Amino acid sequence: MVYAGINKGLVALGTAMFLASERAGCAQALSQQMSESLPNLRGQLMHAIPDMYGKAYRWVPEMREITAFLGENDPASGIFDAASQIFASIAKDADRTLIAALDRVLSQTDSGDLAP
Repeated sequence: MVYAGINKGLVALGTAMFLASERAGCAQALSQQMSESLPNLRGQLMHAIPDMYGKAYRWVPEMREITAFLGENDPASGIFDAASQIFASIAKDADRTLIAALDRVLSQTDSGDLAP
């Protein structure tokens, strides 16, 4: 459960911030910054986020389980409650609006240009 919290928690955080960067119009800048300062994490997220799309519905109860494991008095439980909501929004993304936005962010190359 602790490992899932770290692994899938990072996917939730990356998903949230990649979507935010798309909305704010700074996806290219984020991609460039991550390429320079966090290339391993960027690479991991570029694989893990698309891999999550079809599994997001299964990750919702896992995040709720981690929330319960931490307990309501642990401030970190809020992180995993939010992660369950992030994964639920991806699971319910029938028109693939969120997935398309994530794919646009993930298609950024190191130079900031869109990949072909």
